[in-house]
Order: sequence, then structure tokens, then C-alpha cells
Amino acid sequence: MAARQPVVKVHLRQLNGSQPAYPGRLIFYCHFLLYNRDMIKIDAHAKINWGLNVLYKRDDGYHELDGVMQLISLHDTLFFGFDDEDGISVVSSPSTLPCGRDNLAYTAAESYYKQSGIRPSLMLLIEKRIPMQAGLAGASADAAAVLRGLNARYCAMSQDDLTGLGKKLGADVPFCLQTSAARARGIGDVLTPISCKHRFFVLVAKPNGGVNTAEAFKSATYGSPNDIDNICCAIESGDTALLAQNMGNAFQRTAEKLCPGITEIMRIMSENGALNASLTGSGSSVIGLFETEKALNYAYESISGKVFWACPCTTV
Repeated sequence: MAARQPVVKVHLRQLNGSQPAYPGRLIFYCHFLLYNRDMIKIDAHAKINWGLNVLYKRDDGYHELDGVMQLISLHDTLFFGFDDEDGISVVSSPSTLPCGRDNLAYTAAESYYKQSGIRPSLMLLIEKRIPMQAGLAGASADAAAVLRGLNARYCAMSQDDLTGLGKKLGADVPFCLQTSAARARGIGDVLTPISCKHRFFVLVAKPNGGVNTAEAFKSATYGSPNDIDNICCAIESGDTALLAQNMGNAFQRTAEKLCPGITEIMRIMSENGALNASLTGSGSSVIGLFETEKALNYAYESISGKVFWACPCTTV
């Protein structure tokens, strides 16, 4: 007699992109362990911007950028399960996140299956740690992890194919696919990898509230106020002092006006040992650079409870 399918599987199945019920982390993990022995697990790392210049607005409506991005230890974790049932099912923890086409991870899976011609058959759990509306590319990191996970399963695309598909999903997805540190030009998709053998100690903190990206671009400071060449040299050489001297973000002033909590976070970081603090992405997260892990942890203990969210990290 065929094994009886557990009731929990019905609860986890997503129908037409609707929000499924979330039965609890323990039950979901047990489900994956029991019914997906070929499960794939991938960490999706957040990114930070050490420097970001908005050069000008292009004829196509996009903005020409020049900056430096690097992955940090903060990450989401994605679990991939495969079975004989058709469709794409996404469940997240916390369960308040969208699980249909409003979730870039779902769209990435859908796009991969469509471009490869493979029949969709995926159960995906996203354990979310990267906050939303934070300038940390959490959605892009998850989308890139989906592409990597599916390609590990099916081997249906080359790296160039994955990068091309990632570019269609979002400007930060190619970076999350390819490297741990890079100079990013164009709309953020023209990448020059940066060799980095040194770990930098970074405190990431977010106020209660986000920054609307469109509004940030409207009032961004155009030009090259931040020395991107020096930032690249600092990362390659592991020169923390040089990196601190050159950190900067073209969205800084606008973001502080749109979200005043950013200014307070920068003040607290500076008073607790940060060599420098700056906005990452278009906000609303702030990154603080520290000389040592001890200094980082001291600042984290000082800032905890005073801000909406904070996390001590290292670069990867």
C-alpha cells in the first residue's frame, strides 16, 4: 500500500500565488527532512555599498552609477525541495512576506523554469533575516540564490545565461550571483570583481522606516563626491583606515531628510567607536566600520535597544 501523504503538505502547497498558511518552523523543517532527501540549502548574503556615486540620468530614464559593493555575513537561508508535483511553492519565515509573484524569489524560479524549458517542480522555504527596505539587496540575494540552487539541481544554464537572467530580475542580482566584492557601474550591473582577502568588521543598523528609492533618486547628489578608486584600493589591500576615509553615498542627504532616524544611528555609531558610518544603497540601513571585532561587539551592545534593528557582521 502506498505511503500516506502527510496533511502538512497540503498546507504548504501554494495555489496560484496565494499566501499559504505557515504551520511553524519545526513542522516545515521536519517536512523537508522527511520528504526531500535531495534537499539543497543555500545562504543568500546581504550586500553593502562602501561607496556610491550617481553620475547622471541616462536617456533611457535610468541613472548611471559608480560604486563598490561587498557581501557581508548577514544572510537569508533558502531550502530547496523537489517532488513529483507540478508548480512552484514558496513559504517564508516570517510568514508575512509575500510568497507569489510579489516575491522576487518566486519570479526567479518561474523565470528559470521558463527559460530552461524544464517542468516546474519546486518547494522553497526562505528563512528571512535580511530586513526589507534596507538597502541590503535582500530580495536580489534571494533571487540569485534561487537561480544558483535550481542550476545546481538541473545544470541547464551557463554562468553567462544565469547572469543574463539575473539582470532581467534586478540590477543587484548579477552581483549576488558572481562575486563577493566588485566595482559596479552602469545601473549597477557592469561589474569589475575586486580581490579581497581581508575581513572588515561592520555594524549594520536600520531605523523604523524605509526610504522610497524613486524619491531618493529624484534628489540624489550627482557627480563623483566619493573616491571609488581609493575604496577599491582599500579593499584589495585590507586598509581599514583608507576605507573609512573614503566611505560615502550620494543618497545620504536625501535619505536623512526622508528618514530622520538615519542621522541618529550615524551619531550613535560615531560615539561608540565607528571609524566612519554611511548609508548603504538608497537606505534606510546605515553601516559602521570598526577596527576590531571587539570594537564592533561593544558598539552593537551599545546600540541594541536604541534602534529598530541592528546586526554585527563581517565581510565575506
